[in-house]
Amino acid sequence: MVDLIQLLSTLAVLINTIAASSCDLNLDAADWYGPQKMPPSYGMNDVLPKNFDWGNVDGKNYLTRVKNQKIPLYCGSCWALAITSGISDRIKIMRKGAFPEISLAAQILLNCNRANFGCNGGVKTWAFDWIRANYLTDESCSPYMARSYRDGLNCDEMTYCKECSSNGTCWVPKKYNKYTISDYGLIKEDDIETMMKEIFNNGPLTCSVNQKAIDAEYKGGSGVFGSKDKGPITHAITIVGWGETDEGTPYWIMKNSFGEDWGDRGFIKIYRGNNTVRIEERCAWALPKNTWSDQVYPHKDFANAVEESTEVAPTQQALPQNFFFGDVAGVDYLSQVVNQHLPNYCGSCWAQATASSLADRINYLITKNKPRVLLSVQVILNCEGGGTCKGGDQDKALDWIKKNGVPEVGCQQYDAFDPPADDKCSSIQQCMYCTWIGDHVTTCYPIPHKRWYVSEFAKVEGVQKIKEELVNRGPLVCSMIVTPKFREYTGGIYSEVTDDKVECNHEVSIVGYGIDKPSGREYWIARNSWGTQFGENGYFRLPIGNDNLKIESNCWYGVPTDKAPQSLNAATE
Repeated sequence: MVDLIQLLSTLAVLINTIAASSCDLNLDAADWYGPQKMPPSYGMNDVLPKNFDWGNVDGKNYLTRVKNQKIPLYCGSCWALAITSGISDRIKIMRKGAFPEISLAAQILLNCNRANFGCNGGVKTWAFDWIRANYLTDESCSPYMARSYRDGLNCDEMTYCKECSSNGTCWVPKKYNKYTISDYGLIKEDDIETMMKEIFNNGPLTCSVNQKAIDAEYKGGSGVFGSKDKGPITHAITIVGWGETDEGTPYWIMKNSFGEDWGDRGFIKIYRGNNTVRIEERCAWALPKNTWSDQVYPHKDFANAVEESTEVAPTQQALPQNFFFGDVAGVDYLSQVVNQHLPNYCGSCWAQATASSLADRINYLITKNKPRVLLSVQVILNCEGGGTCKGGDQDKALDWIKKNGVPEVGCQQYDAFDPPADDKCSSIQQCMYCTWIGDHVTTCYPIPHKRWYVSEFAKVEGVQKIKEELVNRGPLVCSMIVTPKFREYTGGIYSEVTDDKVECNHEVSIVGYGIDKPSGREYWIARNSWGTQFGENGYFRLPIGNDNLKIESNCWYGVPTDKAPQSLNAATE
């Protein structure tokens, strides 16, 4: 017994020593506790294509967005982010890319998977064991904090999902979505054919690499990275595809967790076939369990509707009776639902609705979902670009974005706080990167980054004009009245009579509209910023015309662009 205790103590010291410089604890045999189980695709006689990328399968992107483990603090959480990213992508593939995008919460693993070591690293198989025995929620329930139980965070009911109010109290919602896996396994070292078959048939693999070699030798760009450095495994990533260059150089497509401004939009091509940076040694697969079939979505009635065009005057555009930006010819262009009230309460609805509607439009008009974009609300708050956590205005936010631009969320994690009075809109408040310099000690610094702008913005008035703008260019940001009764909304078409003198106190995005066949009444579909636990998976429906909390009274649109205004270019030359 004494020898066993001493052995466990020695192992713990060894793990903590390695964790100081590694977020993926591949202790060779120790890491490979778990089933040497062949993946579901084993034995399939697939003719594999020369090039395959889950980010572009027949023009459709099945990958969830790139994350950044290094903000708002450095956290050695690559193991948790790679695992939740891989499972999220596989859920999206199982659901054939249908609305909504589900982005699983890595924070739950950091708080609750006590066999692993939080921000000091983790072992993939231990995490898979924990997920299979428990469950995860999405990021609107449990946002990434870049800290763990080793930093004093608890694992309790609120870790999985919570909601907070303006008086500082928080509680567990009555309902929220849960996700888990039914099985997982490991692929034999250097079994490249099995790796490719499993990726092709079921989705990305969670693998390990020698990130230190990449850090030392990679110069950026979209070329194929090669290295002879076979140093220790230090990092966990996902492999989402493969290909060959025109010259015949084979490569893997690796998705990292360092944000969109790292590498090639968060990705890198790694030479395939000779175990470059040990990428072909430690790969695992997981099979998500279908727990989403009973989720309620705001466009659920469209499936039974007979599509017709609405009759309009000759000068007006003919529009479909039902339209939803989460299903435009089978493609979901909507950015994920967020929760403005987490990790603590912040009245940032004006910024959330503005940023999300612009992100939707970027996905539709510019990137075509390749990649999917999510804009940084925290940067808008840090620069007081239209308001603060005490409220703001969408037109002022659009004006600020037009003049200054806003980066993507990988630059600044939403922390639901206004900036310090002496550090508003500084370079580090707009885009930062944090690195490890010692146990629980990090240093952060500003980095160059991409920004998105608005070329024009305007107010839209009238039901027809709102519909036309939505169908042609994407969601709008609109004001509305929130009442105590509306806060309890759980689904259906909500209607409430309000006094004309009551002013709007909330902003949301209008993302669709439809017609209720039994009653013949038209309704709007809107996205809230109160998490997926609210309403119909974060969305709600209001009547068109009246008794609709004034949602048509103050609607704005912005046209996104990645080109800075000439005045800004001149100022920076």
